[in-house]
Amino acid sequence: MAFPIPSHLPRKQDVSSKILNTIDSATYRTLNSSLTSTWLNELDDTIQATKTRLHKCIHSDLPLFHRQLDSANSIQTRLQALTNNVDKLNDAVTDKQFGLVPVLLHGLSKHSNLVQEAADISIRHQVLSHIFRCKTELANVNALIASGNFPEAVAALELLHTLLESAPEALAHSDIFLSFRRKHQSTQALVQEQLSDAYTRSVTVSFSQLVLRSSIQVRGSDTFISLSSILSSLTPITLDQHLTTLRRDLLTHFIENVLKQPTSISVNDTSAAEHSMTVLPTPSPNSPKSGRIDNLSQILDFLSSHLLPVVPASVSSKFRQSLFKPVASSLLNILLIPSLPSSFGLLAPFLDLAKHAVTFESKAVTQLVGNTTADLPVRTWVNGLATHYEKQRRLELLNNCRVLVLSPEDSKDWFQFEIEIPSESAETKIVPVQSDVASESAVDDDFKDDAWGFEDEVEENSSQVASATEKVKVNDINDDAWGFDEEVEEEKMPSVEPSVTDEAVDDGWGFDDDVAIDEPEPVAEPKPEKYSSLPPTDKADMNGESEPDPGDAWGWNEDANTVEEKGEDNSWDDDPWGDSPATNTQDPVVSPPLSTPKSATRLEKRANKGKKPLNGHTNVDAAPAPVLLPPPSPPHSISSHAKTLPRKQTSVPTKRPPELKTSLVSRENFAVPEKAKRLVRTVKNIIDECRQFQASSLFPSNSSSPSTSSSQAGSILAQTPASLVDLYIAIYPVKFGEELTQSVQKGMLFSNSCLYLVHEIEEIRRSLAGSGAFEVLKDRLEESTKNLSILGESWYEQVIQIRCEKVDDILVDGAEGFRFTSDQDRYDECEMTINKVIQEIKRFAQQLKGILTKGKYYTAIGLVTEAALSRILQDVLALEDIPEVESHQLGELCRIFNSLEGLFSEDPTQPSFVVVYVPSWLKFNYLSELLEASLADISYLFEEGTLVDFEIDELIRLIKALFADSALRTNTINKVMAGHPVASA
Repeated sequence: MAFPIPSHLPRKQDVSSKILNTIDSATYRTLNSSLTSTWLNELDDTIQATKTRLHKCIHSDLPLFHRQLDSANSIQTRLQALTNNVDKLNDAVTDKQFGLVPVLLHGLSKHSNLVQEAADISIRHQVLSHIFRCKTELANVNALIASGNFPEAVAALELLHTLLESAPEALAHSDIFLSFRRKHQSTQALVQEQLSDAYTRSVTVSFSQLVLRSSIQVRGSDTFISLSSILSSLTPITLDQHLTTLRRDLLTHFIENVLKQPTSISVNDTSAAEHSMTVLPTPSPNSPKSGRIDNLSQILDFLSSHLLPVVPASVSSKFRQSLFKPVASSLLNILLIPSLPSSFGLLAPFLDLAKHAVTFESKAVTQLVGNTTADLPVRTWVNGLATHYEKQRRLELLNNCRVLVLSPEDSKDWFQFEIEIPSESAETKIVPVQSDVASESAVDDDFKDDAWGFEDEVEENSSQVASATEKVKVNDINDDAWGFDEEVEEEKMPSVEPSVTDEAVDDGWGFDDDVAIDEPEPVAEPKPEKYSSLPPTDKADMNGESEPDPGDAWGWNEDANTVEEKGEDNSWDDDPWGDSPATNTQDPVVSPPLSTPKSATRLEKRANKGKKPLNGHTNVDAAPAPVLLPPPSPPHSISSHAKTLPRKQTSVPTKRPPELKTSLVSRENFAVPEKAKRLVRTVKNIIDECRQFQASSLFPSNSSSPSTSSSQAGSILAQTPASLVDLYIAIYPVKFGEELTQSVQKGMLFSNSCLYLVHEIEEIRRSLAGSGAFEVLKDRLEESTKNLSILGESWYEQVIQIRCEKVDDILVDGAEGFRFTSDQDRYDECEMTINKVIQEIKRFAQQLKGILTKGKYYTAIGLVTEAALSRILQDVLALEDIPEVESHQLGELCRIFNSLEGLFSEDPTQPSFVVVYVPSWLKFNYLSELLEASLADISYLFEEGTLVDFEIDELIRLIKALFADSALRTNTINKVMAGHPVASA
């Protein structure tokens, strides 16, 4: 529809529209006859006006009007004539009888039919002619097959196949042609079947015999066909199948058979057309293996004479190659490689066999391949024979080592190995020669420099020192780091009686006397387990009474007494290495008494000079100190769980000349499993074998051979000893890791094995010095010793770490921080926990008896003991409030650990060396005394520098926990906060 004109735009209306609008605007009220008449009049006026305008327009240019009118009439006339002519032409073209198009179409149709008939006749002639030729060739094939001429039949079938493939397209899908194809296929299959049968009868392969017939008679015919024509007539697929089967049978029944066992070969020529070869095993195990190569050569000669010439030329080269490679591989894999000797003595005969194999390979490559440029795997392998021998020997040795490492171990299958351990010990102390007065003055000065200020306790018998030995004894007294003067010869020291005034001041708690009276004295321990120089018969307290043994108080010695009743030694106190207490593996030089650390037990006797001791006893004279031997040196490596920290001691200047120290070599034993010894023996044997291998001239260097390494013969075998050690390091901890972790003895024995291997490998490395052929081995052995050292120390520390954690867990779970020990039940639990820890430590020591060196033995049990003491020190010092009863209870619990001191003593008549291996021992003993000491005692001991093991904050926490807030406690804390006293120069 048209786009509507907007109402606001002006538009021109025609007359009719105007009239219609007027009519539309009328309503039924206004519509009447007069209005209608008006509309008609208006319409008439409009029509008349229009006619008038038209008339004016025509008459305005009348000639133009006439011309246009004439043109219109002319056009109308011509259009009518054209219409008539078109109708006539249409009738001439399309008339069914005489029209041009129907006549033309009829003629073309006749011509097409004639052409089709000519094409059909030509194709029919061509098809019939091709069918005739195919029928003729098929008849010829059938005639050849009937006469047994299968090779000619194969050629005829090829021609027939060509005809069938070139058949006309019209014949390709015809029934007769499909019939020809089926007959051709069946005939060809029949011929190939007959040829395969003839081949099977011509080439006969059995387990022990090969028969070759150069010609064979066709079944059901008098015709003979040759083997070469049979092979040439077979299809490529069939021929390849037969040759593959033949090669497999030859390899299985003849080539591999003669290489695996001794055999005898016989070749027979039954006739000119039949040849046979028989292979029979011969029961002669001692026959040389070179005879097997000769038999293999005889087989190849037979094949080269009677079989290979008849193989068609198209596949001859391929078949020869496929036969040569398996022959060479079989010779290598069946005869040479398995015969490679595993010992050096059998290499010379094997080299003769290898040379014979190389000669055979050269002959075989000429017979089979026909050229000398082919790959020679046997020659290549023989050129690298030295490397192959070393690799095989290496694999065999590694496998034997693996079997050795993985073999189960008997816990008793070990031996004692002796090792030299260097140590430093003061042999002599040289004092310059001086006058009598000077000597006396030197002694007096030394007493004045006493670190603890106990010079008033020593009484000099004379004004002059008679000899240098006496000077040394006096210096030893002054050199006592802890001021344990009760061990000095007491005939020179008068006993000091306490005063009543000092007793009143010293009694910090005010009820010590009652406790001392009410508590019964426990029975003394049979053997001393404390640092003291007193002999066993003189072991008594300073007041003349027997020193109480905590072990008897808690019933620990019952087991020991039971053992003694059975006539056995106490397993806890015996020397683990079975040495007599009076003997030592060292040859000690006679020297003055060494300053041995003393126990902190009863140290308040020094702090209470002239006063009553804390336990109410008085001081008595001590026995003279005997000459001591140095304790076993601890090993250099210790566990990170309890590393020895440097002791905070005050420096005491001395006026004595420096000591002359001499390095002593001590011999110690430790247990080593037999497996490690066998491993070392294997390593030594391999090195000897490698030396023999390198010294021989069996494998001269041949730089022209590409397979020969430029390195010296034996280089691979020379690295095998280090590989055995690395294999041991890699396999043993993984295979037996769980057992090593669970068993103390097995873990330590493995650590000892590593230590033993380090020692033996170092000896081996020193024996290789100057040998240039073993430079790589020495470097690898050095790396292996480092790994062994790390591995051995790691397992040593891990075993100790596990025991330390176990002891720590027992104390954490059982003691629960040693809180509320005033309650009897809690005290009993803590007591049982400590007893369990002591039993665990002693059991650990018993398990290590005779396994470790002395230094490592004492270090191990020392670290476990240190872990227990550190935990107790940490828990006790962490207590915020320690009432009076709990302080006594905690002191008693701490003194129970004194029974462990006997573990660190080799001679009951000598003081133990527990402080060497348990750094917290003295601090722990001080703690047991400080728990029951008064503020005056603590202040005095602090001023004298005897509490240097404690940190300032530890002492402050302990004082705050033990004592109530008072002016005395505040003064004591302030004094402690000032820091430990420094000894004056």
